[in-house]
Amino acid sequence: MKERRVFSRIKFVADVKLICDGVTYGADMLDISLRGALIIPHDDLKIKSGDLCELKFALPETDIVLQFAMELVHAAEDNLGFKFLSENVDTMTHLRQLLSLNLGNPTKITEELPFLISD
Repeated sequence: MKERRVFSRIKFVADVKLICDGVTYGADMLDISLRGALIIPHDDLKIKSGDLCELKFALPETDIVLQFAMELVHAAEDNLGFKFLSENVDTMTHLRQLLSLNLGNPTKITEELPFLISD
């Protein structure tokens, strides 16, 4: 099977807040890319593919909070895969830096940016 993934993912385990229909849930993030995140909610979440949620989390040992509007694109076992729909400029800047530092190849993330526009 051919790999369809365009965006590099990094393992990034963090406690996050998942807001769906105005209700805030605790969750664990497993990985993140420029385009989305894989999350395990702490509670049983009754959402389906296409539902919109918000994601918020602080970068470790900082006051920097990243915030994304996102859509559920797949659910498998306890894992929920979300596609980012929008974020502010500061969030995108910090996400790019986080990915670049963890991939060890800053140009890789820069090469992926055009795919955000064409997606």
